[in-house]
Parts: sequence; structure tokens; C-alpha cells
Amino acid sequence: AAHAAAVIAASFSAEVVGVHATGLLDVWSTQPGVGRNSHDRVRALLHGAWSEPLRDGSHRLQLELRDGPPADVLLAVADEMNADLLVVGNRGAGDTALGELGSTSGKIVRRSHRPVLVVPCSADLAGGARTGDSST
Repeated sequence: AAHAAAVIAASFSAEVVGVHATGLLDVWSTQPGVGRNSHDRVRALLHGAWSEPLRDGSHRLQLELRDGPPADVLLAVADEMNADLLVVGNRGAGDTALGELGSTSGKIVRRSHRPVLVVPCSADLAGGARTGDSST
């Protein structure tokens, strides 16, 4: 999703606001030294590897780390920033009535008053395969 947001932002000279909600089912078990209550470590990941696709210099970038349920946080930030578009990743980690959508992306699609682009985490807007991109 981060790569798709970067491509879209560059095309429209737009700003990207990358948001991470600490309530997400993250990669805690795969990131050495990261504990659930370690905002400093999560912030370092947000400003490092997690936002790497957004830091190519082709658009303005703002990163936000917020506490709370992911869908609530993402929708609140979209309202605060008066976002034109929400770009969210879909890991499919939740079981929802929306089929393949994960619980967070499904809630955002149902509750948003703004356009939402849901990007499968293996997708690449340029057409190549990407794996492990679970940015939201």
C-alpha cells in the first residue's frame, strides 16, 4: 500500500500521510527487540523500513504514530488532514463478510466518507510483484 500511495502522490504532486495505529496486528514476532509497548521502537520502524517506499523524494511526506483501533485511527487522521483518498493495505488477516478484505480494510471501506483504495499486500502499482508490504 505504501508503494501505491507513493506512485499516486507523485502523479498528482500530493502529500502522503503515512499512519500507523498501534492496535494493528503487527510483525511483533518477526521484528527482533520489538515489544508491544515500545512506542520508540515502533516509531523507529515507522520512520525506517516501514515507510521506505514513501521516502523517494517525489512528494511531501508526513508520518503519524497513533494509539487506538486501526480503522478508527486511520479514519480520524483522514478527517483531520481532509484527505482526498485513503490508501490501505489488505493483509486479509481478519474474517469479514466482505470476503477477502481484512477486518481493518473492511471497516474503513464501510465507514469512510472518502474514496478508499485497498491494495493487496503483494501488489505493486507498477505491475511487478511485491511481498511483505503491509504498510497502512
